[in-house]
Amino acid sequence: MLLPQEIEARIALPLIRALIVQRLVKKYGFTQEKTAKALGITQAAVSNYLRHMRARTKILENSEFLDYAVEEIVKLIINNESPKVVRKKLYETLARMRKEGLLCTAHKCLEPDLDEECDICKE
Repeated sequence: MLLPQEIEARIALPLIRALIVQRLVKKYGFTQEKTAKALGITQAAVSNYLRHMRARTKILENSEFLDYAVEEIVKLIINNESPKVVRKKLYETLARMRKEGLLCTAHKCLEPDLDEECDICKE
């Protein structure tokens, strides 16, 4: 029995970080070191995100909302916004994912027998 916060920690946050890392490095030419510093993670973590060793990027990866939110976060980073502003946007993204039921998709992948009536995240 997993709680919404566990889904966020295991799936959603790593996924968002992986998508941000991939976009910063591949689209905007950030180095792994610069990306790590911008996100407050290690260069090794960036490398793992790039090699798909972290984050289940196939789950939720085709979400239009998530794509838009990641681009907004990336633009904040590129524009050298404060870490507080970036954290707030990440938090808002996770909150919206919860409220709109996007975490339910990930949850059902981890717990296939999950009650169909579960709507804890949306409350």
